[in-house]
Amino acid sequence: MKVVATIRGAGGVPVHLTESVVEVKGPVKVTLDTERRGRIEGHHSATHLLHWALRSVLGEGVRQKGSYVGPDRLRFDFSHLKAMSVEELAKVESQVNEKVKADVAVKWGERPYAEVKDDPTILQFFGDKYGTTVRVVDIGGFSKELCGGTHVRSTGKIGAIRVVAESAIAAGVRRIEAVSGAALADWCREEMKKQQERWEGLAKRNAGIVPLSHESGTISPEQAWDLVKRREGELVQAEEVIREEDKQAAKDRMAQMQRRAEQDSKDLWAKGAVLNGIKWLGVDLGEVPSGYLPVLADRLKREGEAVLLLIGKEGEKVPLVALCTAEAAKRVQAGRIIQVAAPEVGGKGGGRPDMAQGSGTDASGIGKALAAVEKMVKAALEGGK
Repeated sequence: MKVVATIRGAGGVPVHLTESVVEVKGPVKVTLDTERRGRIEGHHSATHLLHWALRSVLGEGVRQKGSYVGPDRLRFDFSHLKAMSVEELAKVESQVNEKVKADVAVKWGERPYAEVKDDPTILQFFGDKYGTTVRVVDIGGFSKELCGGTHVRSTGKIGAIRVVAESAIAAGVRRIEAVSGAALADWCREEMKKQQERWEGLAKRNAGIVPLSHESGTISPEQAWDLVKRREGELVQAEEVIREEDKQAAKDRMAQMQRRAEQDSKDLWAKGAVLNGIKWLGVDLGEVPSGYLPVLADRLKREGEAVLLLIGKEGEKVPLVALCTAEAAKRVQAGRIIQVAAPEVGGKGGGRPDMAQGSGTDASGIGKALAAVEKMVKAALEGGK
């Protein structure tokens, strides 16, 4: 049978919950998953070291608010009013690993609670209820806590410890996540898989980016951690290169659209109708990038007072832009133009009185949209004759 959980029963006695029913008076053979237990022991002792180091770096006001100790990682919640700085995290990690390298003895023993409850050198998890006898875990005399969990016999068994995350979980409560030993190697392998996926995504956008660093053969958890950090730096550099390329490409596209708008504006302006001193221009531009419409509208408004409706096609989309100059907007508003035009192309939109945009999906309705808006604009502009 497999033990799936352990709880405290009456009087604090550990009770194992199993997948199947235990046969009364049947023989029982206990088999311990030593690898899993070893990882949990390492992370549990690492949690005590982390608690000690946090109090050393941040001050004795740090109090434990919760924790998780598993074979894959550890999590430690503690009281602190602000995010830890990079320097503080580095100092905590350094102090913890110094104690690991020193291979300090980890000891434990039971003592009367009345004897230890007022001892300031022995940390307690406030909120827990203790019996008359408690178990004190002592690491080298510098870290003492009331604890009933399993631990390594000396800190050297923990292996290298690395902090992988620090965050806020509530007002005045921070959370640190860390991994150690063999679990650190596993974490690094998973992280490198994620890094490779990020790199492949970047390579699709730029085939020339340099491949990520890698190591052949077996490497230690510490070497794997260093490799993860080196690869992260390489990814940051590659992402910055692509961001700069994207910025330049956007600038180039804008410059190209502005040159085109300069050429198109003269011919289009000449095709518009003058209604009571204001130019009306509604036009189907055909296949164009949606970003070109506001650029062209901006260029056209420099020609004079106007009411504009520009419609294009971009794949299956039908983009629309309406513009009304200052005097024209007193008679007809761009937002209203889009409200009339967009439904004709199966879309919607809106905006300000002087500028509005919309989008649809039915290009067959472009003619109806232009006709409906022209009727509305003529009524608005000629109504004051």
